[in-house]
Amino acid sequence: MSLYWFLLIVSAFACGSVPPADIPLRQCLLAPAMLVLGWSILAMVTARLGAARVRGGLDPLAGAIDLERNLERMRWIGLVVAVVCLTSMGLGAAVQTWPIFSASMSLQGVVLLQPALWITMATLAAEHHYGVLLGYAPRGLAAAFGDVASAMRQSIGWLIAPIFALLLLHDVIALLPLGPSVGGGLSLVVILLAVPVLVPLGITRIWTTQPLDPVDARWIEPVVAHCGLAELPIRKWDTRQQAYNAVVIGFLPRLRTLLITDRLLGNLDRASVIMVVLHEVAHLQRWHIWIRILSVLPAWGLAALLSHLLGTHPWSGLICVTVAIGVMLLLLGWSAHRTEFDADATACRLAIALPPEMGGPTTADEAAQTLAHALRRVTQTSDSCSRSTWLHPSVAERCDRLRQWSARHSSPVTACLGGGN
Repeated sequence: MSLYWFLLIVSAFACGSVPPADIPLRQCLLAPAMLVLGWSILAMVTARLGAARVRGGLDPLAGAIDLERNLERMRWIGLVVAVVCLTSMGLGAAVQTWPIFSASMSLQGVVLLQPALWITMATLAAEHHYGVLLGYAPRGLAAAFGDVASAMRQSIGWLIAPIFALLLLHDVIALLPLGPSVGGGLSLVVILLAVPVLVPLGITRIWTTQPLDPVDARWIEPVVAHCGLAELPIRKWDTRQQAYNAVVIGFLPRLRTLLITDRLLGNLDRASVIMVVLHEVAHLQRWHIWIRILSVLPAWGLAALLSHLLGTHPWSGLICVTVAIGVMLLLLGWSAHRTEFDADATACRLAIALPPEMGGPTTADEAAQTLAHALRRVTQTSDSCSRSTWLHPSVAERCDRLRQWSARHSSPVTACLGGGN
């Protein structure tokens, strides 16, 4: 859902650049509220219909997959609904004229995010309602709220919190007697310095993490140290056995942390875990995070040029942001796919350079096959995770690239990487 949350946040704030308009409060609030309420009711009806199909004899796993797909579609269409609320129904234009709100970016942000956030939470609540109807989720508002909050915390929905912290900081700086140019420059500097710190700190506190178990640490930490990252902290990410994942959080060397989920550590063999860890190490060694960041700069350069050409056109802000988002998604998606393929190949090279006693693969064939097996294993229970997404190629594509890499760097592959376990 990373792309979804990215677009939710960016589209909401982009709608805040529409020309301000003095629209009656009842008109700009009532219509969006009714539209969001209708969408929420539709999500609950979808959950009830899905549960009825399961009770009627549909395989529970198939029913859960169908519900996930239907609610995912509703979330994506809901982004369009939210934009309609902010633009066509006037909420984005009106909030810029309200007393107190007009001078506060953080207060405007709260309003701008409301339609999309309520739609998102309604679809997550519908998933909980589906579980209640089938008897595997507890009843009650507290349980529903807990499940929704947990789902947002496990995704990157929590990023809204540090974003508001930065907007609030901007509002505070704007109150200082510095002048628009000095205040704007100070806000930019603070944001550029705060993001590399706030994001890692926020993740390690919002997600439940803890030090690695001593048994796991004894064989994982030497692998990372052998690759030249002995100072990289490694923590176990408690997902209640819900997620297979490993991820490096942070941009700067001494502010990074490698997180490995409990389910991945508990259900994969040692060689597979090593390959997953080496994939994350490869992202660091090959500077992939900075490559992805640099890939978005041309989009904002194009937006700046377009803004100059449009001049004082009343909708220039929204037009420029829309163009920038579109170009940025194309460039970032392309670079993300390329860097994922490169990280897979680099992980295989790192694996065969490890000392044999560390327990990793020892040949190119074995490294490629082990990583391919790990990819299939961690996505076998989620169809959405195995498909191609904005930031990741499909598992089938990655396994095919691993097969090609193995064929170039060793003897012919003796087992088909695309099939098997």
